[in-house]
Amino acid sequence: MIIDITKELFVLIFILGLLLSCFLKKRLQLQTRFWVILSFLVYVICLAKITLFPVYFFRDEDLRQMKEGVDSYFAFYQLIPLASIRNYLHEGALLQLIGNFLLLSPLSAYIEIFTRRKWKTGKKIALLAFVSVMIEALQFLFNVVSGFPARTADIDDFFLNTSGAVLTLVILVLFRKMLRNHEHFKETLDSLFYD
Repeated sequence: MIIDITKELFVLIFILGLLLSCFLKKRLQLQTRFWVILSFLVYVICLAKITLFPVYFFRDEDLRQMKEGVDSYFAFYQLIPLASIRNYLHEGALLQLIGNFLLLSPLSAYIEIFTRRKWKTGKKIALLAFVSVMIEALQFLFNVVSGFPARTADIDDFFLNTSGAVLTLVILVLFRKMLRNHEHFKETLDSLFYD
């Protein structure tokens, strides 16, 4: 059995978004917030699809046959710092490295949008690190429950995800502070950010 997130779910969300936006046409600020929230939901679904799904469940007999002779290659976790990063660089898997670095960058933007004046930067960074830890913990849990390591829980993924997200957050905070004194940009930002 395979549990997965399908493209039909994305199509359904898009259609519902279009229908709801028709009802919100007259209130631009409400419509802008709606699209920000809708895009956040799509991002969360994409994040789950990339990091957690599909989850494979095999019958015990099938799993035993798959593991025969390759059991040592079934890695449920990787806890040696920088081992995966060195491997990515050695194997030329730069896209994997960049993808892990950028994975939580959109989440930084959404956290900045939703909590701009309410949370200090340290609290935002703690939330980003927590999300990264939870992704790796869920990957490990799904591996243990299914008996099949579809995704390896990796300490380097945590480092890459968190450092990319923190860098994005710092850039956004600096960008917002730079534009704070420009009235036109302030109005634009205030229409996106919750007060």
